[in-house]
This record gives sequence, structure tokens and C-alpha cells, in this order.
Amino acid sequence: MTDTEAKNLQDCLAHLTQGVQDAKNRTAHIETTLTTLQSTVSTLDQHLSNQVQTFSVAHEQKNQQLQHSIEHLDTQFQELRTYVATQIADLTTELRTTLNTLRTSFPTPHHPPSSNNLSPSHPTLTPSSPQDPPLTIPSRSTIIIQPPTAAPSFSGQPDDKPRPFLLQLTQYTSSSFGWDKEILFQNIGQFLRGTALEWYTQIITSHTPPLHWDAFHTLFLQQFSSPLRLAQLEQQWNKCIQKPNESINEFLVRLRSLWSEHKPQETEHDLVRHLFTKIRPQLVPLIGVLTEPTLENFLMRTREAELIDFSRSKQTFNTNNSNSPTFSTRSNRLTNPRSNVVCYNCNIPGHLASQCTRPHFSTYSTNTKN
Repeated sequence: MTDTEAKNLQDCLAHLTQGVQDAKNRTAHIETTLTTLQSTVSTLDQHLSNQVQTFSVAHEQKNQQLQHSIEHLDTQFQELRTYVATQIADLTTELRTTLNTLRTSFPTPHHPPSSNNLSPSHPTLTPSSPQDPPLTIPSRSTIIIQPPTAAPSFSGQPDDKPRPFLLQLTQYTSSSFGWDKEILFQNIGQFLRGTALEWYTQIITSHTPPLHWDAFHTLFLQQFSSPLRLAQLEQQWNKCIQKPNESINEFLVRLRSLWSEHKPQETEHDLVRHLFTKIRPQLVPLIGVLTEPTLENFLMRTREAELIDFSRSKQTFNTNNSNSPTFSTRSNRLTNPRSNVVCYNCNIPGHLASQCTRPHFSTYSTNTKN
């Protein structure tokens, strides 16, 4: 081995020794860091456990304080109700005593009928002195309180209608309580039953609950507009046509109920277009072409067409009855007083036996032959 190779080998060994020493230093540093992290994690774990225990104790104390407050309020409510009942009873007794005293102190005088100008529904008590004004007892009046209208509810059954339910509920809560959509969204759960209430509980407690009425409205229609319900609506829509004895107003109510649920995105112009295909065919030529295809114009023209169609049907009915044999026979019976007379010879109505032109048959000879 030459000197150069020996020197290179010594340099390599020195470099490897330095690398091993650096690796030992890094390993020692990593071990120190890991030990520090383990100590920190243990400290944090202990601190977290202490915090959880503290929160549990505080929560338990809050529950106990809340329970104590509820019991205290319940006791105060019972005492207040007893106090109010006692006060009402005392006031009632005092009022009755006062009325009895007034009746005893101011007896009602007996006036003759001619001088009695007071109304019998407002009796007047005569005072003891002429300076005091007369004391009038007002008559009783009866106030009739109408029972409240039942609130709509939705249970999520296949035959329930989700869109009409939301519309009815919005109108009911707005007219009865003055709620807007956001207040209705916060209290919608009390109008749901069965499957619908269970679904509402699930979406409210989920990770992404609806935050306003429009989001809830969309989720509600998606949940309860089942394919079976949509197929039933499609079948009812196809079969919904105007009946022979049904007016346009009655038919519009029936069709509009299906239209608002089956085709909620359509406009009034689309409804008029559907009406042209579903009314009685004989009315379409009488309506003609609408310059302004609005629902009001369509209804006005359709009512006029119904009157024309009814007049034509009545005229046709009278014409057919005047040409029928039954009508002719009845007319002859009314004009001919002898139409109800039956001939004893030929058994043909309209004439007597003495006026019969047919051969006369003897009843006695017939009996003799028999």
C-alpha cells in the first residue's frame, strides 16, 4: 500500500468516525425531544382530566341548582295560585255582601204601569236621599267564544300531501299567531307526527341541519315527495277532465289543487293552456282565441260559452220531446177530453162502445159457447 492510499484510508476513517459521532448526537437530541414531548403530553393529559372532572362537577352543581330553582318556582306557583283563589273567594263574598246591603238599604218602589218609563233590562234602585243620583245595575250580556280551528298536521303517510300541508300551515300560523316563516321554522316540530316527526328530529340533530325556512322547505319536499306519490299525481292529473254537469268554477278548484302540487313551477299562462285541453270539447270552439291568455279572461269567456251551450242543449231537448210519440200522445190526451175513455167493444181508447165501427160481440153468447 502506498502512502497516498494509506492517507486516503485514514481520511475516510476519520470522516466515518465524524459521521457516527454526528448520528449519535442527533439520536441523543431526538431522545431528549421525545422525552420532553412525553412529559408534555402527560402534563396535558392530566390537565385535561382535571378540566373534565371540574366541568363534570360544575355541570352537576348547575343541574342541582336548576332542579332547586324549578322546585322553588313550583312552590311559589302553588302558593300564588292558593293566594289568588283565596282573594277571589274573599272578593266574591264581599261583593255578595255589598249587593245584599244595597238591596236592603234601597228597596225598589212600586210604580204604576203608566209612570214606569224605565227599561226592564236596566232596573234602577231608588236612593235614600233626593240628592243622590239613581244607581243603575247593568244587564248581563252573553259572549260566545268560537272554538279554535284545528291546526294542520303531517304524519308522512303515502297519501299525505306535503306541499298543500306547508301552504295551509303557513296561512294558519300567520292568521292565528302572526308568525313569519322563521318563527314557523323554529316551531315546525309541533305540527309533525309519526314518521315526519322522527325525520325532523334526525335532521335537526345531524351535523348539517337546515338553518332557515327555505332549506327546510326543500328538504321536506324531497323527503316526502315519494315516487309512488308522484306517479299517483301524474295519474290523477291525466284523468282530471271537466265533467258534463260541472261548472268551470267547480272544475278550476279541483284542477288547481292538482296543478299547484304536480306542477309547482308553472305560471298562470301554463294553467290556461292546460284548461283548454281539459274542459268539455264543445266549449272550446265557443271560447275561441284569447288575445290576452289570462285566467280572468279565460273564465269570463268560458262562462259565456257555458251559457250558450246550455241554451243549445235546452233547445235541442225541447225539440226532441215535441217530436217524440210520447209527447204527441200526451198532447192529444190534453186536447181530447175523451182520450181516457176505453171502448167496451174493441178495448181501444178514444171512443165509446156506441160509436165503435167494429163488429159488436155479445158477451152473453160468448159465455153460452163456453
